[in-house]
Amino acid sequence: MCGIGGIITLGVEKYREEIERMVSALRHPSVYELQRSVLGDSRRKIFDVLSFEGARSLVEHNNQNTWVLLVLALWMEKHSFSWRTA
Repeated sequence: MCGIGGIITLGVEKYREEIERMVSALRHPSVYELQRSVLGDSRRKIFDVLSFEGARSLVEHNNQNTWVLLVLALWMEKHSFSWRTA
């Protein structure tokens, strides 16, 4: 048996592998084009919540932050998200 420490380590390793897989997907031409069209368009709903210019600095690194922003932006578009102010 590997004990709880081994299980935690295995979980962290699997998490890292998944993050690496997601980030490597950003290099695929079709995913890159999707990223460019979604995160490169200041009219997208995500930019009602986040600064377009601020997000650009995160997107250009093509890392975990880029992946999270892309998924969030797509979710907001699909689920008709709207930002309501009081």
